[in-house]
Amino acid sequence: SSLLHNMMPIFSTLGAWLFLQRHFSRRFLVGLLVAIAGVLVIGINDFHVTKSHLLGDIAALVSASLLAVDILIVEHLRTRFATPTLMMGSNFFGSLFILPIILLHSGSVFPPSWISGLPILGLALICQIMGHGLLTYSLKQFSSGIVSVSMLAIPMIAAILAMALFSQMLNGLNYLAFFLVLSGIYLAISSPSASQAGH
Repeated sequence: SSLLHNMMPIFSTLGAWLFLQRHFSRRFLVGLLVAIAGVLVIGINDFHVTKSHLLGDIAALVSASLLAVDILIVEHLRTRFATPTLMMGSNFFGSLFILPIILLHSGSVFPPSWISGLPILGLALICQIMGHGLLTYSLKQFSSGIVSVSMLAIPMIAAILAMALFSQMLNGLNYLAFFLVLSGIYLAISSPSASQAGH
């Protein structure tokens, strides 16, 4: 999930080129491809071709494309609106969209107990407000290309956290993947087109 969801830079770069007439240097594109190759190496052991896995993979890729659209829209809106305004608007419309799904699925908006509500509170405070808030803020300072390529480090961070928290072992292939991801990110963010695309 983390692997495919973070294929978002492919969609954001393509979207910026198609709809925003943004051009990217060869160095940026090579960096993007190198970082993506590193991410693919991280998740190569989890690759399975079965119907259930395929449906999950498609869902993760759709999620990646939607996140790319979100980043491109937020980048455009950041020139006119502050981060808190965009966050409130995004959360309001997201809540309106998901409310019917929640009511149809569970019939209740609130968790059944405060213990089951704690993970939801954590997701809201840490992932949505802090994580997405910082992402929205960064799009005032950096282009969507820089931000999305930098997010390719997330699967690498997830692998390191899995090692620390769940005692998952990392091998030489993982470290090669980490090197590729970091090298690709460096190439992309140090390219001339990356700095020209910034605000």
